[in-house]
Amino acid sequence: MVKKTATRPVKRSAADNYLDKSRQFSRAMLESVDKGDWDAAGLNAVHCAISANDAVLALTRGIRSASPKHDDSVTLLESLVDAPGVKSAATQFKRLISKKNVIEYEERLFRENEARDTVKHASRFLTWAEKLFAKEIG
Repeated sequence: MVKKTATRPVKRSAADNYLDKSRQFSRAMLESVDKGDWDAAGLNAVHCAISANDAVLALTRGIRSASPKHDDSVTLLESLVDAPGVKSAATQFKRLISKKNVIEYEERLFRENEARDTVKHASRFLTWAEKLFAKEIG
């Protein structure tokens, strides 16, 4: 049985704002990579994906997660969004979410290879979300 995930309704117009936030985080992650700020690059990548996921859920379902657990957002994406590539996108999103705790709360610094990998997956996830927007709106 699939567990019930807390959601809250949002206007579909909010999807554009979430997508804009995702793009802002994307620019910040890329600037951080250029500066060699690996922790900042990684965390901005995670936030880029979270906002892109919120955008997709708002666009396709008129909701966003109300759960404090980001894994629940992955569940919503997997179970509620019927779009090409959603399975791969959900896998990327889950991988990104798993890095959040390491980057924010562990004492060690995020390594360059970890940051670059995280940025790569966030970029792919954002690109997938943008294609979904183009299809839904265009």
